[in-house]
Amino acid sequence: MGPENRQKLANTFKRPTKWKDYCLLVSPDHCNTPDSVAQRPPTVEEESSYFVEGSYTGYFRATEKNNCDLNNSTFKCTGEFIDYPCGWTSYAYAMTHHLDIALEGSGDEPVIHGYSYREMGQIWAAANATRSHVMMQSWKPDTLYQSWVGTEAAWVRVDLPMPTLECLENRPPRELRCDPEADPTERFGSPLGTCDYHTSLLERMVVKKLHTETFDPSISPEKRSPGYDLIRSFTINELQMGQIMDYWTKMEDPREATCQWVVDNFDTLVTTVPLTYPRTIKATNDHLEGPLFYSSLTLAILAIVMVVMAAVVTYWKRGTKAIQFAQIEFLWIILTGLLMVSIGSMIMVLPVHSDGMCVATVWLVVLGYTFELIPLLVKVSALNKLMRAAKKMKRVKLERSWLFGAVFAIAFAMVVFLVVWTAVDPVQRLIAHELTTEETEAGETIVAARYYCASESDGWRYTWVAVNMAMLICATVLAVQTRNVRDEVNESLTMSLMIYAHFLFMVLRMVLVAIESIADIWQLPLYRSIVFSLDAMFSCGVYFLPKFFPRNQGGREVLRSTFRSSAVNSQFRDSVMTAPYGLSSQVRDSVIPGDPPKSLMDSSANSTSHRRLSLLENQKSTLDSSANATSCRRLSLLEKQEKSFASVGSTAPMPNVDYSPDASKELENLVRAESPRTSSDSPSAAMNQSRVVFDDEVST
Repeated sequence: MGPENRQKLANTFKRPTKWKDYCLLVSPDHCNTPDSVAQRPPTVEEESSYFVEGSYTGYFRATEKNNCDLNNSTFKCTGEFIDYPCGWTSYAYAMTHHLDIALEGSGDEPVIHGYSYREMGQIWAAANATRSHVMMQSWKPDTLYQSWVGTEAAWVRVDLPMPTLECLENRPPRELRCDPEADPTERFGSPLGTCDYHTSLLERMVVKKLHTETFDPSISPEKRSPGYDLIRSFTINELQMGQIMDYWTKMEDPREATCQWVVDNFDTLVTTVPLTYPRTIKATNDHLEGPLFYSSLTLAILAIVMVVMAAVVTYWKRGTKAIQFAQIEFLWIILTGLLMVSIGSMIMVLPVHSDGMCVATVWLVVLGYTFELIPLLVKVSALNKLMRAAKKMKRVKLERSWLFGAVFAIAFAMVVFLVVWTAVDPVQRLIAHELTTEETEAGETIVAARYYCASESDGWRYTWVAVNMAMLICATVLAVQTRNVRDEVNESLTMSLMIYAHFLFMVLRMVLVAIESIADIWQLPLYRSIVFSLDAMFSCGVYFLPKFFPRNQGGREVLRSTFRSSAVNSQFRDSVMTAPYGLSSQVRDSVIPGDPPKSLMDSSANSTSHRRLSLLENQKSTLDSSANATSCRRLSLLEKQEKSFASVGSTAPMPNVDYSPDASKELENLVRAESPRTSSDSPSAAMNQSRVVFDDEVST
C-alpha cells in the first residue's frame, strides 16, 4: 500500500469502542444522560459489548494509533483491522506486514489483537448503525456475511495476490500466530507466503458408524438405509448455503433453519435420493402360487396317500408268507417313517404361520427318516451277518430284542438330538426380503417379505444330513456285500434297490444344501418337499409292491426258492425252531421256517429226522458207487450222522441235538475240497454247500 496511503487508512478505519469505554472516555456524564449512542450505563454483562440493539449503537473513535502527526520516528499510524481469534486460521497478520498495509487490530487476543466471533458480529452491526467503515476478515458462506447480503451494509471483498502452490507452501506456521515468545520473523514467515486464500470446496463429514451400520452384513440389502448413499450423492452450492444462512439468522437455530430449507427445496432434494427409495415392506406368499408350489403339494399328497394305501394292504395281507418273512413289525416301523416324512413334506410347502409349524416339520422329517432308514440298516446288517456265517458253516442266533433294540436305540438318540436342537437353537419363522420392481401409488418401491423356517445356525441341519449320509453309506456297503445272494434271499434285491434310491435322493439333498447361498431361500422348502415326497413314494413302491404282488413262477423252482430264502429269513424270528435246540447249520437248512410244530417235541412224530435219515441213505448209496478214498471217508462220516439222527428219532424230548463236532467239521472240509474253488468264495456258494441235503430233499 505504501506510506502515502497510511494516513488515509488511519482516518478511514477507526477503533471500535466498548460500551464501558465509551461511558468512561467519551460520554461527559458517564452515560447517565441518554444520548444518540448510549441510552444508559451498561450492566456488568454488557460492559464489553460493542453493540446492543436499542441501547448502545456502538462508537468508532480515533486513538493515538490513528494519529499520523505524532513526532515519533518509530511510530507508524495504522487503521483498525478486525482479525480472527487465536484459535482460528488466519494469515492477515503476516500479510499486512509483508504487503505494507497500515492496518492492525486492537482486540483482546494476544499478539495479533484479534476479536471473538461474537465481537466481530457486534462490530459490524455498530458500523452499520453509525455508518462507519470496517476492515474485517471473514468468509462465505457464513451467517454474518449472509445477514448483510442485499443491504446497504453488504460486504465488499478486497482482493489480495492470487494464491499459488509456492505461496501456500511458504505460509507461516499457524501455531506461532499467537505465541508471544515466538520470534517475530518466524511469526511473519517468508514473503513468498503472502497471498490470498485459495478456494476450498465444501467437504462432507460422515461418521464412521454410519458406514458400519449401513453395510452391516447382518442387514440384508433390501432393508439397508439409504442414508450413506444419500450423503455421498448430495451436493449443495454456495447460493443454497446462503439461503440456509439466512434462515439461521432469522430463526437463530441451525436445526430449524436446515429443516425449513429442506421443506422449501424438497423437489430439488428428491433428485438426490438413491434409486428404489423410498421403500415399503409388504408381506406376500406369491411364491406359493406358481407351478412349483402346486407340483410339490401334489407330490406330498400322493406320497401320503400311497403310504396309507401301503399300510392298509400290509394289514390286509399280514398273513401271507411275503409279509411274514419280511417281519411285519419292521414293515410297520418303515411305514411310520414314510408317513412322517410325507406329512412333513406337505407341511413344508404350506404358508408358515408360526414357529410351531417349523418345529413340527423338522421333527417329522428327522424322525421319519430315522424310522425309515434304521430298520433297513439293521436288516441288511443282519442279512450280511447270516451270509458270513453261512460261508463259514457257523451257527447264528438272532434275538428279536437285539433287532428292535438297535432300531429304537438309534431312534432315541435322534430324539435327544432333536430335543437339544429345539432347546438351544430352535427352528423358527424368519423373514426373507426381496426387492421388487413394483411401486405403490405413492411411488414407494415394494420390498416383498416372505416367511421361511430356519435356525440361527445351519450346523444342526448339516449334522442331521451328515448322520443320514453316514447311515446310507453303511447300508449301501452292506447291500453291495449281499448282492451275490439275491436269488437265495427274497428281500435282498428290494432292500438294495431301496437303499440305492435313498442314496440318490440324499445326493439331491446335498445339492440343495450346496446351492443355498445362490438360490432363493423361500423356494428351497419347495424343492426339499419334492425330494422328500419322491423319496417316500419310490421307497414305498420298490419295497412294498413286490410283497403285495409276488411273482408266481410255478412248479418246483418256486418251492425251492421259497425254502432257500426262508432258511435265512427264519433267523429274524424268535420262534424259529432251530434256535431253541441248538441245531447246526446243516440241520437248520433242512427245516421249513415258521413256528416250531408240536410234533417236533414228540419223538414218535419226528418226521423231519426220519426224512433226514432217508436223505443220508440216498447220499450213502451214491457214495457206494465211488471207490476213491474221499468218498469212503464221506461214507463213514454219513454213517455216524445217521446214528445221531437215529438216536434223535428214538428219544424224546429232543435235547440240544447236534452232529458230532469232529465228524461234522471233517465232512464240511471234504465237501469244500470237492467243490469248485471259484464258487466257494461267495455267500451263495456257502449257502448252497450248507444246503446240499436240503436241495436234494426238494428235488426228490
